[in-house]
Amino acid sequence: MAKKSVVEKKSFGNLGQKVRYSDGTERTFLNPHGKGVKYAAELRENRRVTNDMQVIKQEGLTDTQAAYRSGYLDAQKDQAAIWKKKNGRN
Repeated sequence: MAKKSVVEKKSFGNLGQKVRYSDGTERTFLNPHGKGVKYAAELRENRRVTNDMQVIKQEGLTDTQAAYRSGYLDAQKDQAAIWKKKNGRN
């Protein structure tokens, strides 16, 4: 299998980065903020979405998937509160 090389990198708003490879494939990589936005949208709509925010499955999230996403968002909130407290922003 030939090694893919990166042809182009583009910003995906403030959510992450889109990368196009030499074989024509394109991937979207989310930063932590983008991942939080994606998980919040999935919980709100009860549908799985791709990193480009396109619905990939019509059935709802399983209890395990919803719990993971909810836990991730709670951890983000906790870390934000800690950062605010340390930096005197509250």
